[in-house]
Amino acid sequence: MFKKLICLFAVLNFVCCEYDQKPISYVEFLKESGYKTLSCNLSYDSINRTFDLTAFVEPESTNTEMILARCVENNCSFETIQDTAIPAQIICQKFYNEENEFTPEYDVEQVILTYNTKRFLDIKE
Repeated sequence: MFKKLICLFAVLNFVCCEYDQKPISYVEFLKESGYKTLSCNLSYDSINRTFDLTAFVEPESTNTEMILARCVENNCSFETIQDTAIPAQIICQKFYNEENEFTPEYDVEQVILTYNTKRFLDIKE
C-alpha cells in the first residue's frame, strides 16, 4: 500500500511539474475575451499646443456600452465611452509641447483596447 502511494505521488509530481502552463497576461486575456486593439491617428491642436492621438468609434450594438481599457503591463483601468455623439472620439494619447519637451498625458507604454466598438472610418481616410 505504501509503495503504491509513493508511486502515485511520484507520477502526480512528474505530471504536474512537466505541465508547464505559462500564465496569460491580462491584455491577452482581454483580447481573448473580445477586446480589440485600437489604432489612433495623430493630429496637432494649435490652440492647446498638443499633439493628439485620437480615434473615432461607434458601438457594435445599441444595447450595450462601449468600454475603453488602458493597460500598462498587467494593470488596466477601464472607462465607459460616452456615446452622446456618434461616432465618439477617444483620446488615446496627448503630448503637451512644453519648452521642447513632449510630456504625455498617459503612460507611453500603454495598450489601448476597446470592447463593443467598431472603428469609424472618416470619409477623408
